Amino acid sequence: MTRSDITKTNWVIYGFALFAGIALTIVAFVETANPGTGSDAGQSRFGFALNEALMYAAVSVFFILLLLLVWKKIKPYHITALTFVSALLINNLVLSVTSGWVGLAGMMILFFGAILSILMSLFVFIATRISKKRMLAEG
Repeated sequence: MTRSDITKTNWVIYGFALFAGIALTIVAFVETANPGTGSDAGQSRFGFALNEALMYAAVSVFFILLLLLVWKKIKPYHITALTFVSALLINNLVLSVTSGWVGLAGMMILFFGAILSILMSLFVFIATRISKKRMLAEG
């Protein structure tokens, strides 16, 4: 497996994960906008608090700038880092504009993003090692 194959595989995984995260966010926002009936119907709602939004924005900007600064230096792990930062951004979006149980959706996205980032890092590490050993054996 070449380095470009590893990168393509990571981009495909990232694309599917980003799609799933955005879809879950949309579902959470739709459920929040239409709470329905029941004992816990009004617990999750849209709520904007400026101080929380500024805090989440500051955290998001910090991680975006950090990723931009180290993008080329951390290759081939750059897509893995982007996966984690994207999960963090979606989590921050959900937590900054909602309150209640719907925040759990953002935390689930962050959790699965972190797990996926770890798995992608292991994949890159193992695939890179195998390809290096294969090149050494051939050469």
